[in-house]
This record gives sequence, structure tokens and C-alpha cells, in this order.
Amino acid sequence: MSLEQSLTALFSTDNTLRAKAASFLEEFQRSPSAWTEAYTLLANTTHPVEWRLFAAQTLRSKTVYDLHQLPESARDNFKSSLLALLKDNVAGSRPILVQLCIALANLAFYMPSWTNVIECVTATLMIDPNSIASATPESINALLLFLKVFAEEGSNVASEYRSPEVSDRISKILANSSSFLFSFLSALSSSGFKSPLLFSCLAAWIKEIPVHNVISSPLLDLVFQATSAPETSDAAFDCIVAMIKETRDVDDSMPSIEILYPRVMELRPLISSATDDPELFRVLTRVFAEAGEAWHMLIAKMPRDFRPLVEAVSECTELDADLEVVQYTFLFWEYLKHMIVLERYAEARKVLADIYLHLVDVIISHLRYPSGSSNDLFEGDKENEDNFRSFRHEMGDVLKDCCAVVGAPKCLNKAYEKIKSCYASGRLGENVSWQDLEAPLFSMRAMAREVSVYEDEILSEIMKFIVQMPPHPKVRYAATLVLGRYTEWTAEHPEFLESQINYIIEGLSPEVTNNEIKSASSMALMHFCRDCSRHLQNFLPQLLSFYETVYPTMVNDKSSMIEIADGVAHVVANQTNPEAISESLKLFVQPTLSTLGSLTNESTPKTEENLSRIADEVKVLETYVQVIRSHGNVPHPCVPLWMEIWPSLASLVDIYGQFVPISETVAQFTKSMLYSYRHQLEPILPSIVEHLVQWFEKYHYGCFLWVSGVCIREFTPDPHYAGNMAPAPQASPIFEFTSRQISTFFRYFQTLTNPNDISDTLEDFFRLLEDVLAHMPFVYIVSDLLVPSIDTTAMTLATVRSYEPIYAALNFLRDLVSYGLNQPPTSAFSEVPEEVVAAVQRALVQDQDGLKHGERLFTIVFMGMLQYFPRDCSADAASFLLAFTELIRRQSDAQVIQWISSIILTLTEDQAPNPEKQKLISSVQAGMDQNTPRLIRTAYQDFATMYIRRNVKRRSSIH
Repeated sequence: MSLEQSLTALFSTDNTLRAKAASFLEEFQRSPSAWTEAYTLLANTTHPVEWRLFAAQTLRSKTVYDLHQLPESARDNFKSSLLALLKDNVAGSRPILVQLCIALANLAFYMPSWTNVIECVTATLMIDPNSIASATPESINALLLFLKVFAEEGSNVASEYRSPEVSDRISKILANSSSFLFSFLSALSSSGFKSPLLFSCLAAWIKEIPVHNVISSPLLDLVFQATSAPETSDAAFDCIVAMIKETRDVDDSMPSIEILYPRVMELRPLISSATDDPELFRVLTRVFAEAGEAWHMLIAKMPRDFRPLVEAVSECTELDADLEVVQYTFLFWEYLKHMIVLERYAEARKVLADIYLHLVDVIISHLRYPSGSSNDLFEGDKENEDNFRSFRHEMGDVLKDCCAVVGAPKCLNKAYEKIKSCYASGRLGENVSWQDLEAPLFSMRAMAREVSVYEDEILSEIMKFIVQMPPHPKVRYAATLVLGRYTEWTAEHPEFLESQINYIIEGLSPEVTNNEIKSASSMALMHFCRDCSRHLQNFLPQLLSFYETVYPTMVNDKSSMIEIADGVAHVVANQTNPEAISESLKLFVQPTLSTLGSLTNESTPKTEENLSRIADEVKVLETYVQVIRSHGNVPHPCVPLWMEIWPSLASLVDIYGQFVPISETVAQFTKSMLYSYRHQLEPILPSIVEHLVQWFEKYHYGCFLWVSGVCIREFTPDPHYAGNMAPAPQASPIFEFTSRQISTFFRYFQTLTNPNDISDTLEDFFRLLEDVLAHMPFVYIVSDLLVPSIDTTAMTLATVRSYEPIYAALNFLRDLVSYGLNQPPTSAFSEVPEEVVAAVQRALVQDQDGLKHGERLFTIVFMGMLQYFPRDCSADAASFLLAFTELIRRQSDAQVIQWISSIILTLTEDQAPNPEKQKLISSVQAGMDQNTPRLIRTAYQDFATMYIRRNVKRRSSIH
């Protein structure tokens, strides 16, 4: 398939042909021949514009990613060709012109010999800055476009992959060109030239030109005049925002702000008239919000002078009926709140309090659900509904800001007055919708965090009112959530507890069929039991009766049942009589144990649904074991019960463990039990660890590995045991168990054809090895487990592509190397025995048994950092390589260079040019000679940055 055939196919309707063409064109773009072929294609104006755009995209891509393919001697000619193409296309396709500008900008960044970039492009377009009238509008627009692109590319595109030298060069070009640009733009404004590009260009360069020069020049008048012209308004408003942002340092920018602020406020009358023009309203809101954010410190210091700006933002917040842009203002309200709550700005708080209080009304009105049927408020638009729900929580943050400024009681009263107004309207026979009640209730819930638990002005009245609200499902749901958010307040006002608990329990009765109410009620009950447990001790019999009644009805809503169990567990745990805790627990877990017995009965079919129910019942038990836990070394009265229950749960895994949820929930229960009771469980520890080994050997689930890690962390005798090299500790049950579990994993790993299939289990395994290195490092390192661990790690890093296992494996390696450097990663050990240091050296550097474990591992990590590790792992890979380099140096500096040289020799000249390879070697050598680890790390990271930019992060131009 030829280039022209591929381009024809790319725009055909045959998807198979298009895919084949796209593949061909992507490879074409990488080829060295693309330089000349793309130029020829673009220069021929008889070709379709789509073909020529592809050619322009290719030249842009080659310049950004493949400039190394172009010899230094050919770059001047290429520059001239690009300039000629730019000149020939000034009146042509805008997308083509943009691609050419990007290519020219990036060529300038990486071509140090091109010292007069801006002047050269200006001359090419035949523009005399001193005689603007002689230039064509097309040429001026082309220059403005190039200047805009140049600034944007310089500050944004691929900056993380640039070398410091290139970044410095870009900064110098921008700084040295700013005076020319300001003069050029000023000349354009004086000539009467108007184009959106003029303002876009100014906005792009505003960081380089002293902003006061712009604000105090005729350019400011031109920008504000352009806001009234439809063709320039968007660009002009963007330019105003850019100028505002550059005045954020208010102390240094006061002269500029004194000029800019009045001009911004001249736009305020447009707000009310823009309600029918959504786009104009959007840009106005953005301007005022940005001004408020930039100058919020001045507002706090000079509230009377800047109050009009706050009023303008408030007006924007209020008038956006569709809520499309009101979120632009949220950050401003937060910034200003942080300032004026300080005592030194009490005057500002006083001056602006009424605005914040009015804002409460505004936000509550925005919180209102749209009118319509409760079942379809958004006419089937699920995305719109989700956005509104999410947006309500963001508006809740604004209400918190209002509470901080004017006080929670006043804000709560605003919501309460709206509810009372609805009731008054209802008594007069007016129709009151549930939306009118739900919105203020939601606002009360949002403000809860800002309300003191000792508040006595308004909440008492509100709480009396809430439990008497209409039974409409939406209203009851909202009221229930409000009660659940104020449980800490209720704990300090127990006289309200009984009525509220009864209201909540009523929402969980079998007669209630609304799932939202049941979910809200279970969550609220959990919070009541947590926060008011000291007041509920005498209420336990009623709770048990309620629990036994509701438990069978929650079969299909186990998450709510878990919340209820969580709450009940807190009441049980806070009893003062230890025996009462144990007896109460037995009563509350009995429904769960009975259900498990029924589900595991031989007569019960073992369907997936019933197996899932078994897992759910175990989750309920885990809730109790998490909450009712031991504190200190005092024996806990519930330990015998849990030791009695655990064998039954273990048998669930023995029989049904192939069903993953059952294995995971029993593992999670075991983990929580170990954390809750620690050494009090030593009588059943042998049974636990034996089961963990057997289960992992049978099912190969990672959950058994992370429980094994808990056993290591909790039951290794003491931190210094790991330093004891005597035979006894090595033969201890915990190390024996650890050795068996790790060896089982090795056998399993060798059976895999694709380790990517078990990425989660691999992460769990390396977390286990980290626990081993933290708690029993010395006996592990000198054991036969070390070399297989290194080989497994190397194979994982060479084949797996998921972030989590790679991250965990690199952490394990870094900790392992630290022991070889006699720099243990934990403070439990002050030094490492010589035998342990030598073992790490033998395994990683000296390549024991004639196998090159260390060199292979170094190569895998190095190439992974270049080619296939997730970018978030790059720093961890570099850290390991640095530590490994230090370890290798204990043997020989030459070995470091030898290993690096062996790796980079496998890279082609196209992947990594020889000068870059030599730079890596010389930089690492310099770091070693100067004993400066930072230089070595930087060398690795710079080489990786260069490689990724050339090979991995390249963007396709095929669309």
C-alpha cells in the first residue's frame, strides 16, 4: 500500500481498509523518509486538503519526536522549508497553519543555532513592525498565530520530557522576545487592527510581558472594547482573565489592580442582561470569579472598597438558573472565607456577612430538585441526574463556608424558616411540593459539620419539627439523613434521643418498602449507636428485639444490615461489665450463626446466590469483631466466643473456598480478628497458619497471603528476634509457616503461563515479602528463599504491566538492597550482620551458582523504566537503580559501567543516539567519581526522559 493509497483508504467508509491504512500511516510517520515525503505532499496544493493536513501533522510529529533523525547539517534547510510552507499557507487552511506553527516552534526549541526566531518568522511573512499598514491581514494573523503557539508550546507541551538545557533556552527566547511582542501588539492596536488572535496572542504571552505595561497601555482599552464585538469577545474575555491572574500577588500588583478593578466592574451591568445569553453569562461569571480569587486578600483588607466585586460574584451565583457555571464561584467563596474568619479581618466579616447570609438562600434554591414525578425528575437523562446529585454536594461546601462566616445558627435558621414557610402555605391550602421541603433539609445535613454539639439556639426547635414531617418518601429520606448527621449533637441533648430513635426504627419496619428510606435509616441507626452508645445501655433489650425482628427481612440489603450491626456493636462494646459484653455479643451474633447453619445445611442448594449470602453473613460477623476489640493487654471476654466460632468459618473455606467471596470474607474476618485480639489468639494460631498454607496451596488466592502478612507482623516474637542468627528462631513456628507459604507461591508461580493474570496476587505476595524483610529479615536473607525470591521478582517485572505489583516489587527490592548496604530500612535494627550483607552481595552482585541474577534484574528494571513500567513507577525504579548501583560499587565501579553499557548497546541509534548513550555513561561515572548519588539518579532519569520522549510518548497524528 502506497502513501497516496493509504490516504485515500483512510477517508473511505470501509472500516477494515481504514484500520489497515491507519496502521500503515502510523509506521510511515516514524520512518526517516517521512521528512521529505510529507514536505512534498504538503507543498503540492493540488492534493486534497485532508492529505495536506496529514502531511502537516507528520512534519509536526517528526519535529517534536524525531528531530534526532535529521542531521545537524540538514536542519537549516528544513527550517527554510518550513518557513516557506508557512508563507505559502497564510491564506489557506487554519489547521494546516497551526501544525506548521507547532513544528516551527519545536524546531526553534531544539535548534540552538537559530537565535533570531521571532525576527526570522516576521521577516518571512513580510511584516515590518514599524509599518504595519504595509502587511496583509492574512500575514499578520499568521504571525499572531505563530506567536501564540510559540508561547503555548514553550510553557506546556511535553515539558516533563525536556532537558534542562532546552527549558533554559525556551525561557530565554520568551524573555528576550517579550519587548518585541509588546511593541508589535501595541502597534497593531494603534493601527486599528482587530482580530481574535491579537487577544489570544496577548493572553498567551502575558506571563512574559510585565502585566503593568499592558494594563497601563492603550491595549487595555482595546481588550475591553473587544468584549462587545461578537467575533472578538471570547478571546478578549480570556485575555482579561489572563491579566487578572497575573495580578494575584496583590502587594506587588496594586498599581495594576487600581487600573484593572474599575474596568472589570464596568462589566457588571452586563450580568442581568446576559441571563438569556448562556455563553456571555459564562464568561462574565468566570471574569468576576477569577477576579475574586485573585484579589481575595485585598477584599479582606479593604472590604468596603471591594464589596461591589463580592456582590457581582453573588449575583452570578444567584442568576445561573441552569447551574452550568455557578461552580466557577465556589472557589472564591472558600478563599474569601479562609481570610475573613481570621480575627484580624473581623471588619470584613461584618461588612460582608449579609452577602454570605443571602448566599444561603441562593444555594438552597439551587439545591431544589426539578419539579415533576418523583420517579423521573430528569426525563430519563441519567447523566444530568448524576451531575445534579454530585453538584449538590459541592454546593454543600459553600454552605459550610457561609456557616463559618456568619455562624451556623443563622444559616440553619434560614433553612428552618423555609420549612416553616412551606407548612404555613400548606395550612392556607396552597400546594407544597416535596422538593420545597427536601432542599432545606439537604442544606441542614450539609451544614452539620459546622454546627457545635452544644448549639442551643435553633437545633432544638428543628429536631422537634423533623420527627413530625410529612411521610412523603423523599421527605422522610432527607429527614432521616439529617438526624443521622446530628447524632453527636443528640449525644449532648439526650432528651431528643428516644423520639429520634423511634423515628429511625420505624423507617426499618417491614411495612416500609422504600429502599432509600431503609438505607438511610440503617446508616442513621449506626451513627446513633456509635455516638450515643452511653445513653443506649438500658435500651439494649429493645435493640435486640428490633434486631431479631429486622434481621430476616434484610436478606437482599446486607449493606444496611452491616451498618445496623456496626451500630449495635458499639453499644455492646461500651458496656462496663465484661461479662455483659460477652453475653450480649452471643445474643446479637446468634441470628447470623443460625442463618449460616441454615445456608450450609445439606438440604440447602449451593447456588451462587446462597454462596453469596454465606459471604454476606461472614461480613456481619467481621463487623462485630472489628468494633468489639481488645484495648491493651487485658484479656477480652469475647475471645473465647471468637475462638469457638473460627473453626466453623474455616470449614466454610475448606468446603466452599473456590467461591472467591467466601474465601475473601473469611480471610478478612481472620485479619480483623487478629488485629482486634492479637496475642490473645495464640491458642488457635497454629490452626490459623496451617489453614492459610493449605488454603493458598489449594486455591491460590491472594487474600491468604495478606492474612499471612498479619500473622508475621503480629506474632514475630519481637523486632530484635530477626537479628538472632541462632538455629532456634529460624525453626520457630512463624518462620516455618512463612517459609512454607513463600515456597508454595514459588511452585505456583512456575506453573503460570502469563503472570499478568494474577497481578493482584503478585502484589499481595510482594507485600508479604516486605513484611518478612521488616520483621524477620536476617533469617530470611540467609535462607534458601532469597534467590528464588529475586528470580520471581525479576520475572514479574519483566512480564507484568500493572502498576500495583510493579510498585510492590520495586519496594521489596529497594528494601532488600538496603540490607546489602548495611542501611536497614527500619529503625528496629541499628546494623546488619556481616553474614546478611554478604548474602545480599552474593545473590545480587556476585551472581552465585554461576547465574547472573543481579545483572538480569538490573537490566529488567532499567528497560522497564524506559519502555513499559507505568510512569508512576519511574521514580521508584530510579531509586532502586541508584541503590543497586551503590551495592554494585561495593564490588567494582567498572561493573556498573559494564552492565549499563551492555544494556544500552541493545538500543538502536534511532531509539537512543550515541551521544545520549555516552552522556549516560559519563554522568554515572562522574557521580561515582564524585561520590554524589544525586548525579547518578539524575543520569538515569534524564536518559529515561529522553528515551520516552523519542519512543514511548509519541502521539499519533492519525485520526
